[in-house]
Amino acid sequence: MAAETRITAMGPLQSFSDCKRWQILLIGVMFAIGRMLPEMVNGSPNSRMAIRRQWQKMPASFAYGRRDGRLLHVLDLDETHERGLRCGCVCPECGRQLQAHLGVQKAWHFQHHVEDANCNPQPMTLLHAFVRDELARRKTLEVPAVVVSCELDFLGQVVPEFLHIPAEKFVFTGSETEVRGDCVQPDVVFTREDTGKLALEVRYSHAVDAEKLQRLHRNYGMAVEFDVSDLPSGGVSTQKKQTGHPR
Repeated sequence: MAAETRITAMGPLQSFSDCKRWQILLIGVMFAIGRMLPEMVNGSPNSRMAIRRQWQKMPASFAYGRRDGRLLHVLDLDETHERGLRCGCVCPECGRQLQAHLGVQKAWHFQHHVEDANCNPQPMTLLHAFVRDELARRKTLEVPAVVVSCELDFLGQVVPEFLHIPAEKFVFTGSETEVRGDCVQPDVVFTREDTGKLALEVRYSHAVDAEKLQRLHRNYGMAVEFDVSDLPSGGVSTQKKQTGHPR
């Protein structure tokens, strides 16, 4: 009878002991989670540093490289013979060696051959430089006819007027890029056939304001703005530039 009583008595005691163990275990788990939660949410210094190192190791990708002194779009490369380091291109910004990724899973792009290049050329900056350099190689430039609206003061009354500026073709004997003038630095300065100058500004996001236009006229006599704001930020290949169709 006593044995049965002990067995009966041990049952509740054993269950109580198990409950205490589970309770202690649960408290331990909650305590551990409580300590880990700030790191999971905010990131510990070590985890943030690791993420930062991984991010810094991610190589920048871009569409233009420089070869033989000229900017080259990645779509102008030969898929068979100019992969990887065989593209023969260097970074337009830092001059380090580039490798061309011409795969089928991702868009074609350049990357630095070294992981610690610490260089990230911006697409719009490269596109601007590409258009500037291509225009600087031109020997002629045709400016289309435009109609400009303005307001004239006639006997104290403002009268709307439209000025028709005819088309004009310029012939050049030379050009320079990024030449510093008197408080102004146009993208290209052309020397005209009549020995005059013509300043050219490439517009992608910001138009030439009135103050800069005055400085351009004062320094070079004539100035034009080439609007490329409708071009994709990823740039255009030479084939697309020549044919108007993407490769």
